[in-house]
Amino acid sequence: MTEDLLTKLAKTTTDEERSWIVTESLLNTLSPELLSITWAAAVPHWFDREILAALRPELSDQVQDLYQQLQTLSFVEVFPGRGHNIHELTRKLMLKRLWYEARDEFLKLSKQSANYFVKQNASESEIEWLYHLVVDEEVPEENENQLWNYSSDLNNSFRYSELDALSGILMEQVEAQRASTFSSATIHYRRGDAARRIYGQREALDNYKQALTFYREVGTRLGEANTLKAIGDVQQFLDQWSEALANYEQALTFYREVGTRLHIANVLKAIGDVQQFLDQRSEALANYEQALTFYREVGTRLGEANTLKAIGDVQQFLDQRSEALANYEQALTFYREVGTRLGEANTLKAIGDVQQFLDQRSEALANYGQALTFYREVGTRLGEASTLKAIGDVQQFLDQRSEALANYGQALTFYREVGTRLGEANTLKAIGDVQQSFNQWSRALANYGQALTFYREVGTRLGEANTLKAIGDVQQSFNQRSEALANYEQALTFYRDVCDRLGEANTLKAIGDVQQSFNQRSEALANYEQALTFYREVGTRLGEANVLKAIGDVQKSLSQWSETLTNYEQALRWVLD
Repeated sequence: MTEDLLTKLAKTTTDEERSWIVTESLLNTLSPELLSITWAAAVPHWFDREILAALRPELSDQVQDLYQQLQTLSFVEVFPGRGHNIHELTRKLMLKRLWYEARDEFLKLSKQSANYFVKQNASESEIEWLYHLVVDEEVPEENENQLWNYSSDLNNSFRYSELDALSGILMEQVEAQRASTFSSATIHYRRGDAARRIYGQREALDNYKQALTFYREVGTRLGEANTLKAIGDVQQFLDQWSEALANYEQALTFYREVGTRLHIANVLKAIGDVQQFLDQRSEALANYEQALTFYREVGTRLGEANTLKAIGDVQQFLDQRSEALANYEQALTFYREVGTRLGEANTLKAIGDVQQFLDQRSEALANYGQALTFYREVGTRLGEASTLKAIGDVQQFLDQRSEALANYGQALTFYREVGTRLGEANTLKAIGDVQQSFNQWSRALANYGQALTFYREVGTRLGEANTLKAIGDVQQSFNQRSEALANYEQALTFYRDVCDRLGEANTLKAIGDVQQSFNQRSEALANYEQALTFYREVGTRLGEANVLKAIGDVQKSLSQWSETLTNYEQALRWVLD
């Protein structure tokens, strides 16, 4: 090591400076031809004789010999299956110097690399072509569109690992500040797409926000609108409903500005989804109907199917089950037409839900079974979990409690795997219900307690009400009637908050039962009568029969024999029916 080199090293302050001084000293020992070919070899991720000839055509007659000499250098290593490459640390140092000290040369070599790799057929060559294509602000619009179109194909065909690999390699150019602003926006946007499927929503959100900054910098309304829509999608997944709605509304304004019907339809559908969750179902239906019109206008079957499914979901909630079933059936036809297994699975699950409510449990089980097969086929844990939970619900109703418990247990594992608190809470509540039927009171109470915590965490009043009612039922079995009454009263308040008449009726009936045990017969009768009104309102014969029986019990204790007999006979008729 020369004295001059030692002096230079002594003056350095960072590892990078020291590494470059050593590298530069080695490069300075090379012949002009070998030095020229070495700088060229640093631009692509790998090289062979043909690549070097394409990058340095003026040295084509010497390229075989120079390639052999390159392989003897200490910073050159074998790249399995493709030739050789310059060691990553050395390559990074060389590219940095080339970019800042000889940018025209860097751009020329990048262009030649892109021209070479675009002619190759392998997928790794396509990625390498795009890697060189995105360099510099002078990238033609055609090239930027090629990056968008290629990455769109990967995303739309669910090739997320390839999209992740592509965006990861292209991030090298972004982080080195060599990519154009527009390309940087696209790369961050696609990195967000890949992150949503592989790493998680938080990482996706970070990338989308960076993409938004770049799109705003270049003033691209469509890119800005796409990114606002994507940010809204992530926020919707994270239950940040207000923030999602704000971004969707802004995206809608921009889409209307640039006049793309398909984009407008997509964001109207998304706005409807948020509104549905926020119980703004009339507004959701209006947006779904408008989206449906646009999807039909542009002939997009998948969008049409998704929107028909969403309309069916609203109708199911509004007890318009015949209309919901009709829309689900039409959506199912379109999903099968375009070959979308996930959409098909979601719709089969929804049809099963309607059938379960209509007491068509065999048909529901058949549809759930088919949906489960498709969810497993596409690897959707959340869909698999929700379907196993639904199958368990049917089995519990059919007194197949052991089978139900097994499916609930599997569903619970998957909900925990994907981190869905609401699904976890619903399943813990269902497991508690089975355990209560097995007289496993302590276990049931433990699961109800955990479910209640999660319902409060996600702010689901209906789930909280159902669980408080169930806890009250267990406490009543333990003769803890005062505690049961307190939980029933709290549950009743929440049922009234969410306008759930059936829950309200069940809880009034339970309160009446406790009051009857306390010999508070007048109060019990008042609650039973109110419960009876609500059972008749929602058309639940079994609930009506139970409460008629309870009213008869109070009347019997008051020696009101005629009234007792009348209520018992009517209750018996409903049970036999």
